[in-house]
Order: sequence, then structure tokens, then C-alpha cells
Amino acid sequence: MIFPRNRRHSLWVFHEGGKHVGWYVNLEAPHVYGDRTISTRDGILDIWISADTGEPVWKDEDEFAMAVTVGRLSKDEAAALRAEGERVIAERPWPTGWENWRPPNGWERPQLPADWNIRA
Repeated sequence: MIFPRNRRHSLWVFHEGGKHVGWYVNLEAPHVYGDRTISTRDGILDIWISADTGEPVWKDEDEFAMAVTVGRLSKDEAAALRAEGERVIAERPWPTGWENWRPPNGWERPQLPADWNIRA
């Protein structure tokens, strides 16, 4: 996951079975950076880009519309998220340079600290 500063999205690089299959743009509330964390709130609307085509496809537009209808998102929040998605599509920040990265042999999966979910 790549969290661009001062933006309303993260960009995820997806692999399946060791093969790069695409990118996922998760539209989000602005990121809040802590000492060991990045906090945000999902904006529901997303974009999938297949590695085969490189073409973006909007996802979850029906859920996004319902979130506005029921008040989970305001019309202004929805407009800001949609605009962010349009900017990302226009910028096309893929490939990222991380598509072929793999952890070195022998790397162990890191463990979260015991207090990772304690709020200050």
C-alpha cells in the first residue's frame, strides 16, 4: 500500500501466486499520520486497474450512492472523493515501481507489537 501525502487515496499493488495482477485505488478520508500508524476512513468508492489492460474501472458505485442517501457520506464528501478518483485516473500513477518487488528469501513476517491497538 502506498499512501501519498496530502491526498485522499491509497494505491495498492496486488499480486496473486507471485504474479502482479493489478492496482487498487482506495478512495479515503485524508490520512492522519501517527508515530506508528496511518489512520483514515474508507470512502467506499474505489478503482481497479488490471495489469493486463492498465485501464481503470470504477467499483462500488452503488454502495457509494447508498452511503450518500443514508447519510454515511455528505454530498460534499462524495464530490471530493469522486474528484480525487478522477485526478488519480488522469495522473495514472501506475506502475509504481513496486510491481516486481518480493521479500528477500529468509525474511520473516513482522509481528505487530502487543500494544498496537491501544488508543492513546
